[in-house]
Amino acid sequence: MIWGLTEQMTYYGYLVSRFQVLCRSTSRAVACVALVWSFQHVVMPLTFDAKFMAFRLLSVPFSVFQTLLYLRLRRLVPSVVVHALLDGTSVLISVLLPAIEGVMHPR
Repeated sequence: MIWGLTEQMTYYGYLVSRFQVLCRSTSRAVACVALVWSFQHVVMPLTFDAKFMAFRLLSVPFSVFQTLLYLRLRRLVPSVVVHALLDGTSVLISVLLPAIEGVMHPR
């Protein structure tokens, strides 16, 4: 539950506005934040599966959209809540999917 809060605060609450000043460009700031955010999610969890990593790399457009949305709204709470829900869902899926498969295909 804490990842959503810390990532949103780090990338949007702190970095995007700093990059806007350093780069003197909103588009460059968005690109920097989106690429770093996406790279973090490609290698986390570190799985040397090319298909998985390529799939995670598809988060670049979503990261750009999310960064632009933050710059438009300037509100962290909705992003934190959505991030926490997505993280919670991925945990539930990783726990429940093996249990469901065990019921559907008993040994």
